[in-house]
Amino acid sequence: MKVAVISAFPPTKDNLGAPTALPYQILKYAPDNVDIELFYYPASEKYRSVVSKDLKNLRLKSVEIPSPNIFMQKYSSYRAKKRGLPWGVGGFPVNKKIIKEINNSNPDYVWIYPHWLIDWIPLIKCKKIIVTGPDSAALHCERAIRFGKWNSCKEVYKKFRSLKENINLEKKYGSMPVKLHLVGKEDVAKYISLTNRTDQAFFIPHPYYDYTPIETSIVNTKGKIRILISGGGDTVYVGDHLAKIIKELIRAAQDLLPHYEFLFLGKGYNDSILDLQNSGFSVAQKNWVDDYANEIAKCQIQLFPIAVGTGTKGKVLQALASGLLGIGSEFAFENIGAVPYEDYILYHKAEDVTYCLKDLIANRLKYEKIAISGSQKVVEKHSPEWVCKLFWEVVLVNS
Repeated sequence: MKVAVISAFPPTKDNLGAPTALPYQILKYAPDNVDIELFYYPASEKYRSVVSKDLKNLRLKSVEIPSPNIFMQKYSSYRAKKRGLPWGVGGFPVNKKIIKEINNSNPDYVWIYPHWLIDWIPLIKCKKIIVTGPDSAALHCERAIRFGKWNSCKEVYKKFRSLKENINLEKKYGSMPVKLHLVGKEDVAKYISLTNRTDQAFFIPHPYYDYTPIETSIVNTKGKIRILISGGGDTVYVGDHLAKIIKELIRAAQDLLPHYEFLFLGKGYNDSILDLQNSGFSVAQKNWVDDYANEIAKCQIQLFPIAVGTGTKGKVLQALASGLLGIGSEFAFENIGAVPYEDYILYHKAEDVTYCLKDLIANRLKYEKIAISGSQKVVEKHSPEWVCKLFWEVVLVNS
């Protein structure tokens, strides 16, 4: 069976400034009888060596789609805007040479990632096409407007405009003869409500990314327990969750200082870091690490102050699989096959976080058991092998 894959991003082991890890996992565990040809837009220059290394781990032939020149890019963006579609549609204009190569190869199936590549679909001769969202951008915009933290009316206006554009895009898919693969149940429901089709969108759990088991468990940590916060402190997506949690941590500093230290991975955390440091906490920060899995394995707990989200959070899966104790919001653990308080700690308000950290000091074994259970559940229910089996079964059944 021959499958052509068209991707806006090069598949990589870890996300590289975009959702690049999901297609990597699905391609890595493709059945032996599937012959794959990958066509992908290149990553930025600084990631070239990483992309080259990761692609060698995949059993496929890869073709890099040439970056469009500035005039083509501007024209494509203009067309997307004129049609009321999101910027992502204009960011990846159709390459007719690549289309010709795909059509001449006569694939049995075409897989497109992500949904921004909608303009490629009408030019593909193959009638069996699957598109990975991977989530509903319209649902994401709705939640951002409702739960995000906004600094100006201009920001809110932009998000409303984005909502309208993404509704237009997702409705447009309703008239196309394609299957839609999503990693969120609510995302599927949103597509159905917009397209009035129940035969198109389907949910498959998100696979965890490659992970490294934690170096030292909660019980065996001799010094301070390290708490990780990662992903960036964009206030639209973390809302006021992080600020409220930091405030509560500072209030409880006298009890927590001897037992905890913090590591921030990513940008946008300056205020949080300064506030914690000024209260006496030990805090480290790194904008970027070469091996994310190995870095988080040096921690014991990860906080997920996520106010806005859709689909499944790959970094949450990775942390739980690694054996970290996850403490987060409802959106953080959405679509993950785990149970709150058995496999992770769910907070409803910032005070819940400090209560948990205080309780953990005297009850390390209790929380280590939760972390172990969370790891076992994720490894069982979100293993790349199992998830990819489900994905490729859809492709094979419809071939």
